[in-house]
Amino acid sequence: MTTKPTPDKDLLDKSGRLLKEGLFSTPFAYDRSMIKYNRMNISERDCFYIANRRFGLYISVCDKSITGYVSIILADFENMTVMSRTLTKFLPFGKMKMPQSPNAGEISFSNEKCGVLIVSNGNEKYIKCDFIDFYDSKNLYINLTLRADNLVDVYSAADFGENRFEYNCFGAGMLARGVVRIGGAEYTAECEKTYAFHNFERGNNKSLTHDAYLYANHYLKNRMPFSLKLKDSENNAVSNSCAVYNGSINRLGKIRTSHNEKTPKSSYLFNEIGHALNMTFTPLDNNQDYIMRATAYDRMVIFGRIEGDMILNKNISVGFNRLPALMEVIF
Repeated sequence: MTTKPTPDKDLLDKSGRLLKEGLFSTPFAYDRSMIKYNRMNISERDCFYIANRRFGLYISVCDKSITGYVSIILADFENMTVMSRTLTKFLPFGKMKMPQSPNAGEISFSNEKCGVLIVSNGNEKYIKCDFIDFYDSKNLYINLTLRADNLVDVYSAADFGENRFEYNCFGAGMLARGVVRIGGAEYTAECEKTYAFHNFERGNNKSLTHDAYLYANHYLKNRMPFSLKLKDSENNAVSNSCAVYNGSINRLGKIRTSHNEKTPKSSYLFNEIGHALNMTFTPLDNNQDYIMRATAYDRMVIFGRIEGDMILNKNISVGFNRLPALMEVIF
Protein backbone atom coordinates (compact mmCIF):
# COMPACT_ATOMS: atom_id res chain seq x y z
CA MET A 1 0.00 0.00 0.00
CA THR A 2 1.26 3.47 -0.88
CA THR A 3 2.13 5.59 2.15
CA LYS A 4 1.06 9.16 2.82
CA PRO A 5 3.69 11.84 2.08
CA THR A 6 5.29 13.53 5.09
CA PRO A 7 5.77 17.30 5.43
CA ASP A 8 9.20 18.52 4.37
CA LYS A 9 8.53 22.30 4.41
CA ASP A 10 7.17 24.67 7.04
CA LEU A 11 3.80 26.31 6.50
CA LEU A 12 4.71 29.54 8.35
CA ASP A 13 7.94 31.47 8.77
CA LYS A 14 9.35 32.43 12.17
CA SER A 15 7.26 35.59 12.26
CA GLY A 16 4.04 33.61 11.65
CA ARG A 17 3.51 34.56 8.01
CA LEU A 18 2.40 32.10 5.34
CA LEU A 19 5.36 31.05 3.21
CA LYS A 20 3.51 29.82 0.12
CA GLU A 21 -0.05 29.76 -1.13
CA GLY A 22 -1.81 27.67 -3.73
CA LEU A 23 -2.92 24.09 -4.29
CA PHE A 24 -0.51 21.22 -3.56
CA SER A 25 -0.31 17.43 -3.55
CA THR A 26 2.11 17.28 -0.60
CA PRO A 27 1.66 18.63 2.95
CA PHE A 28 3.36 21.41 4.88
CA ALA A 29 4.43 21.23 8.52
CA TYR A 30 1.74 22.99 10.59
CA ASP A 31 2.40 24.13 14.18
CA ARG A 32 -0.21 26.11 16.13
CA SER A 33 2.49 27.73 18.27
CA MET A 34 3.94 29.39 15.14
CA ILE A 35 0.82 31.55 14.68
CA LYS A 36 1.79 35.00 16.00
CA TYR A 37 -1.16 37.12 14.85
CA ASN A 38 -4.94 37.05 15.31
CA ARG A 39 -4.63 34.30 17.90
CA MET A 40 -8.17 34.94 19.14
CA ASN A 41 -9.35 33.79 15.70
CA ILE A 42 -7.31 30.58 15.52
CA SER A 43 -9.57 27.79 14.33
CA GLU A 44 -8.64 24.11 14.10
CA ARG A 45 -11.40 21.95 12.68
CA ASP A 46 -11.71 18.38 11.40
CA CYS A 47 -14.82 17.29 9.51
CA PHE A 48 -15.73 13.76 8.44
CA TYR A 49 -18.58 12.63 6.20
CA ILE A 50 -19.49 8.97 5.70
CA ALA A 51 -22.40 8.00 3.46
CA ASN A 52 -24.06 5.26 1.46
CA ARG A 53 -27.55 4.84 0.01
CA ARG A 54 -29.10 4.32 3.45
CA PHE A 55 -27.45 6.89 5.72
CA GLY A 56 -25.13 9.88 5.94
CA LEU A 57 -23.00 10.62 9.02
CA TYR A 58 -21.44 14.06 9.52
CA ILE A 59 -18.96 14.68 12.36
CA SER A 60 -17.31 18.05 12.98
CA VAL A 61 -14.87 18.70 15.84
CA CYS A 62 -13.46 22.20 16.27
CA ASP A 63 -11.32 24.31 18.59
CA LYS A 64 -12.22 27.92 17.73
CA SER A 65 -10.16 29.31 20.65
CA ILE A 66 -13.11 31.04 22.34
CA THR A 67 -15.39 28.03 21.85
CA GLY A 68 -14.84 24.37 21.12
CA TYR A 69 -17.49 21.98 19.90
CA VAL A 70 -18.39 18.60 18.48
CA SER A 71 -21.37 18.34 16.10
CA ILE A 72 -22.79 15.02 14.93
CA ILE A 73 -25.54 14.72 12.34
CA LEU A 74 -27.08 11.42 11.27
CA ALA A 75 -29.31 11.40 8.18
CA ASP A 76 -31.56 8.45 7.36
CA PHE A 77 -32.11 8.56 3.59
CA GLU A 78 -34.73 5.80 3.61
CA ASN A 79 -37.01 7.42 6.20
CA MET A 80 -36.00 10.98 5.24
CA THR A 81 -35.13 12.04 8.78
CA VAL A 82 -32.20 13.95 10.28
CA MET A 83 -30.94 13.66 13.88
CA SER A 84 -28.34 16.03 15.29
CA ARG A 85 -26.65 17.25 18.44
CA THR A 86 -23.90 19.76 19.25
CA LEU A 87 -21.89 19.94 22.48
CA THR A 88 -19.61 22.88 23.33
CA LYS A 89 -16.60 23.71 25.47
CA PHE A 90 -15.88 27.23 26.70
CA LEU A 91 -12.48 28.89 26.07
CA PRO A 92 -10.44 25.86 24.95
CA PHE A 93 -7.68 28.00 23.33
CA GLY A 94 -5.82 24.93 22.03
CA LYS A 95 -6.57 22.70 25.01
CA MET A 96 -8.50 20.33 22.75
CA LYS A 97 -5.08 19.45 21.28
CA MET A 98 -6.23 19.06 17.70
CA PRO A 99 -3.73 17.15 15.52
CA GLN A 100 -0.97 19.01 13.69
CA SER A 101 -1.35 16.67 10.71
CA PRO A 102 -4.38 15.21 8.87
CA ASN A 103 -2.71 11.80 8.73
CA ALA A 104 -1.50 11.31 12.30
CA GLY A 105 -2.69 11.95 15.83
CA GLU A 106 -5.88 11.78 17.87
CA ILE A 107 -9.01 13.87 18.25
CA SER A 108 -10.73 13.45 21.60
CA PHE A 109 -13.85 15.07 23.03
CA SER A 110 -15.59 13.89 26.18
CA ASN A 111 -17.99 14.90 28.92
CA GLU A 112 -20.57 13.12 31.08
CA LYS A 113 -22.78 12.33 28.05
CA CYS A 114 -20.46 11.89 25.11
CA GLY A 115 -17.13 10.36 24.25
CA VAL A 116 -15.63 10.81 20.77
CA LEU A 117 -12.26 9.40 19.72
CA ILE A 118 -10.86 9.72 16.19
CA VAL A 119 -7.43 8.25 15.45
CA SER A 120 -5.51 8.89 12.21
CA ASN A 121 -2.74 6.48 11.31
CA GLY A 122 -1.45 6.99 7.78
CA ASN A 123 -3.90 5.40 5.36
CA GLU A 124 -6.52 4.58 7.97
CA LYS A 125 -8.72 6.47 10.40
CA TYR A 126 -10.77 5.04 13.26
CA ILE A 127 -13.90 6.71 14.61
CA LYS A 128 -15.52 5.64 17.87
CA CYS A 129 -18.33 7.38 19.71
CA ASP A 130 -20.71 6.70 22.60
CA PHE A 131 -23.32 9.43 22.98
CA ILE A 132 -25.98 9.11 25.71
CA ASP A 133 -29.35 10.67 24.90
CA PHE A 134 -28.20 11.79 21.47
CA TYR A 135 -31.66 12.32 19.99
CA ASP A 136 -35.17 11.73 21.30
CA SER A 137 -33.80 9.85 24.36
CA LYS A 138 -31.89 7.45 22.08
CA ASN A 139 -28.21 6.62 22.53
CA LEU A 140 -25.79 6.79 19.60
CA TYR A 141 -22.94 4.33 19.00
CA ILE A 142 -20.36 4.66 16.22
CA ASN A 143 -17.53 2.26 15.33
CA LEU A 144 -16.07 2.93 11.89
CA THR A 145 -12.81 2.44 10.04
CA LEU A 146 -11.96 4.66 7.08
CA ARG A 147 -9.25 3.62 4.69
CA ALA A 148 -7.66 5.41 1.78
CA ASP A 149 -8.75 3.93 -1.54
CA ASN A 150 -7.34 6.22 -4.22
CA LEU A 151 -4.93 7.91 -1.82
CA VAL A 152 -5.40 11.48 -3.03
CA ASP A 153 -5.06 14.34 -0.54
CA VAL A 154 -5.37 17.89 -1.81
CA TYR A 155 -3.60 20.55 0.27
CA SER A 156 -4.32 24.24 -0.06
CA ALA A 157 -2.94 27.37 1.59
CA ALA A 158 -4.48 30.84 1.20
CA ASP A 159 -3.15 34.22 2.34
CA PHE A 160 -5.87 36.76 3.21
CA GLY A 161 -3.54 39.61 4.17
CA GLU A 162 -2.90 41.13 7.59
CA ASN A 163 -1.20 37.85 8.61
CA ARG A 164 -4.43 35.86 8.18
CA PHE A 165 -4.29 32.47 6.49
CA GLU A 166 -6.10 29.18 5.93
CA TYR A 167 -4.48 25.77 5.54
CA ASN A 168 -6.61 22.88 4.40
CA CYS A 169 -6.36 19.22 3.46
CA PHE A 170 -9.23 17.58 1.58
CA GLY A 171 -8.81 13.83 2.05
CA ALA A 172 -10.66 12.33 -0.89
CA GLY A 173 -11.36 8.77 -1.99
CA MET A 174 -11.87 6.93 1.32
CA LEU A 175 -14.06 3.89 1.90
CA ALA A 176 -15.68 3.00 5.23
CA ARG A 177 -16.65 -0.12 7.10
CA GLY A 178 -18.29 -0.60 10.49
CA VAL A 179 -21.56 0.17 12.19
CA VAL A 180 -23.68 3.08 13.45
CA ARG A 181 -26.49 2.40 15.94
CA ILE A 182 -29.13 4.69 17.39
CA GLY A 183 -31.89 3.27 19.56
CA GLY A 184 -33.01 0.07 17.87
CA ALA A 185 -31.84 1.13 14.38
CA GLU A 186 -28.55 -0.09 12.93
CA TYR A 187 -26.74 1.27 9.87
CA THR A 188 -24.00 -0.87 8.36
CA ALA A 189 -21.08 0.57 6.42
CA GLU A 190 -19.54 -1.78 3.89
CA CYS A 191 -16.42 -1.00 1.86
CA GLU A 192 -17.05 -0.51 -1.87
CA LYS A 193 -20.52 0.80 -0.96
CA THR A 194 -19.81 3.45 1.68
CA TYR A 195 -17.76 6.51 0.77
CA ALA A 196 -16.03 8.97 3.08
CA PHE A 197 -13.94 12.14 3.11
CA HIS A 198 -11.98 14.08 5.71
CA ASN A 199 -11.61 17.86 5.67
CA PHE A 200 -8.72 19.20 7.80
CA GLU A 201 -8.85 22.97 8.42
CA ARG A 202 -6.34 25.15 10.27
CA GLY A 203 -5.85 28.92 10.29
CA ASN A 204 -6.64 32.30 11.83
CA ASN A 205 -8.90 33.76 9.16
CA LYS A 206 -12.50 34.31 10.23
CA SER A 207 -15.09 32.79 7.89
CA LEU A 208 -17.71 35.19 6.62
CA THR A 209 -21.46 34.80 6.83
CA HIS A 210 -22.88 33.01 3.78
CA ASP A 211 -19.58 31.32 2.87
CA ALA A 212 -20.69 28.13 1.11
CA TYR A 213 -18.92 24.78 0.69
CA LEU A 214 -19.96 21.86 -1.50
CA TYR A 215 -18.51 18.34 -1.24
CA ALA A 216 -19.00 15.16 -3.25
CA ASN A 217 -17.14 11.87 -3.04
CA HIS A 218 -18.37 8.95 -5.15
CA TYR A 219 -17.82 6.75 -8.19
CA LEU A 220 -19.27 8.01 -11.45
CA LYS A 221 -21.24 5.85 -13.87
CA ASN A 222 -18.02 5.06 -15.77
CA ARG A 223 -16.67 3.63 -12.45
CA MET A 224 -14.08 6.37 -12.20
CA PRO A 225 -13.52 7.66 -8.65
CA PHE A 226 -14.48 11.31 -8.29
CA SER A 227 -14.21 13.83 -5.46
CA LEU A 228 -15.20 17.49 -5.44
CA LYS A 229 -14.71 20.44 -3.11
CA LEU A 230 -16.11 23.86 -3.98
CA LYS A 231 -15.87 27.04 -1.92
CA ASP A 232 -17.74 30.26 -2.57
CA SER A 233 -16.66 33.23 -0.47
CA GLU A 234 -16.58 36.97 -0.95
CA ASN A 235 -13.08 37.05 0.58
CA ASN A 236 -11.75 34.08 -1.38
CA ALA A 237 -8.39 35.58 -2.35
CA VAL A 238 -7.07 32.23 -3.58
CA SER A 239 -9.37 29.50 -4.86
CA ASN A 240 -8.98 26.17 -3.08
CA SER A 241 -11.79 24.59 -5.06
CA CYS A 242 -10.75 21.37 -6.75
CA ALA A 243 -11.86 18.11 -8.29
CA VAL A 244 -10.08 14.75 -8.14
CA TYR A 245 -10.84 12.46 -11.06
CA ASN A 246 -9.24 9.04 -11.38
CA GLY A 247 -6.38 10.11 -9.07
CA SER A 248 -5.63 13.39 -10.90
CA ILE A 249 -6.04 16.76 -9.13
CA ASN A 250 -7.88 19.44 -11.11
CA ARG A 251 -7.65 23.00 -9.83
CA LEU A 252 -10.74 25.15 -10.32
CA GLY A 253 -11.07 28.91 -10.46
CA LYS A 254 -13.18 31.11 -8.22
CA ILE A 255 -16.67 29.80 -7.59
CA ARG A 256 -19.86 31.81 -7.30
CA THR A 257 -23.13 30.52 -5.85
CA SER A 258 -26.67 31.81 -6.32
CA HIS A 259 -29.70 30.82 -4.27
CA ASN A 260 -33.12 32.22 -3.45
CA GLU A 261 -32.90 32.57 0.33
CA LYS A 262 -36.64 33.24 0.57
CA THR A 263 -37.27 29.73 -0.76
CA PRO A 264 -35.17 27.26 1.31
CA LYS A 265 -36.15 24.29 -0.88
CA SER A 266 -34.81 25.97 -4.02
CA SER A 267 -31.61 24.72 -5.62
CA TYR A 268 -28.13 26.25 -5.32
CA LEU A 269 -26.38 27.13 -8.57
CA PHE A 270 -22.58 26.81 -8.68
CA ASN A 271 -20.55 28.38 -11.50
CA GLU A 272 -16.85 28.82 -12.08
CA ILE A 273 -15.74 32.23 -13.33
CA GLY A 274 -14.00 30.52 -16.25
CA HIS A 275 -17.21 28.68 -17.18
CA ALA A 276 -15.59 25.26 -16.76
CA LEU A 277 -18.23 24.27 -14.23
CA ASN A 278 -22.01 24.59 -14.17
CA MET A 279 -23.67 22.68 -11.37
CA THR A 280 -26.96 22.56 -9.48
CA PHE A 281 -27.22 21.33 -5.90
CA THR A 282 -30.75 20.30 -4.91
CA PRO A 283 -31.53 19.68 -1.21
CA LEU A 284 -33.17 16.38 -0.37
CA ASP A 285 -36.74 16.69 0.92
CA ASN A 286 -39.78 14.51 1.56
CA ASN A 287 -41.83 16.23 -1.16
CA GLN A 288 -43.44 18.37 1.53
CA ASP A 289 -41.88 21.06 3.71
CA TYR A 290 -39.16 18.97 5.38
CA ILE A 291 -35.62 19.53 4.09
CA MET A 292 -32.75 17.18 4.94
CA ARG A 293 -30.61 19.63 6.87
CA ALA A 294 -29.39 20.39 10.40
CA THR A 295 -27.31 22.93 12.32
CA ALA A 296 -23.68 22.20 13.24
CA TYR A 297 -22.78 25.07 15.59
CA ASP A 298 -21.87 27.88 13.15
CA ARG A 299 -23.11 26.37 9.88
CA MET A 300 -26.08 24.76 8.21
CA VAL A 301 -25.40 21.28 6.83
CA ILE A 302 -27.61 20.28 3.89
CA PHE A 303 -27.86 16.84 2.29
CA GLY A 304 -28.63 16.75 -1.42
CA ARG A 305 -27.63 15.81 -4.95
CA ILE A 306 -25.82 17.56 -7.78
CA GLU A 307 -26.47 17.72 -11.50
CA GLY A 308 -24.48 19.43 -14.23
CA ASP A 309 -21.12 19.18 -15.96
CA MET A 310 -17.53 20.40 -15.80
CA ILE A 311 -14.36 20.42 -17.89
CA LEU A 312 -11.28 18.85 -16.26
CA ASN A 313 -7.62 18.71 -17.22
CA LYS A 314 -6.89 17.55 -20.78
CA ASN A 315 -10.39 18.75 -21.78
CA ILE A 316 -12.06 15.75 -20.13
CA SER A 317 -15.78 16.41 -19.80
CA VAL A 318 -17.59 14.97 -16.77
CA GLY A 319 -21.35 14.99 -16.25
CA PHE A 320 -23.36 14.46 -13.08
CA ASN A 321 -26.86 13.10 -12.67
CA ARG A 322 -28.15 13.19 -9.08
CA LEU A 323 -24.73 12.50 -7.57
CA PRO A 324 -24.92 12.49 -3.73
CA ALA A 325 -23.40 15.63 -2.20
CA LEU A 326 -23.18 17.70 0.99
CA MET A 327 -23.30 21.46 1.53
CA GLU A 328 -22.17 23.69 4.41
CA VAL A 329 -23.37 27.28 4.67
CA ILE A 330 -21.79 29.52 7.34
CA PHE A 331 -24.18 31.55 9.47
